[in-house]
Amino acid sequence: MPQKRYKELSPGEVLERNYLVPNNWTPDELASILMMPVQEVNLLLDGKLSVTEMRACHLAAGLNTSKEFWLRLEQMRKRKGSKS
Repeated sequence: MPQKRYKELSPGEVLERNYLVPNNWTPDELASILMMPVQEVNLLLDGKLSVTEMRACHLAAGLNTSKEFWLRLEQMRKRKGSKS
């Protein structure tokens, strides 16, 4: 099966595929790393919570990425959703 490019993935899918699965992290562990409530992490993973500026800062700091990376993923997710 071909792999999806980042622009086709939601922030939650990126978190799961690139961080949870390869590192064998649970949502609780990810929440601890990100210094976010586990409920928010679960909602992000399920695609039921948007990546805000503040959440993007937590994701960037905890995962050694950029805030802009997460905000772009969120913008693409919203555009994709509006086309459906």
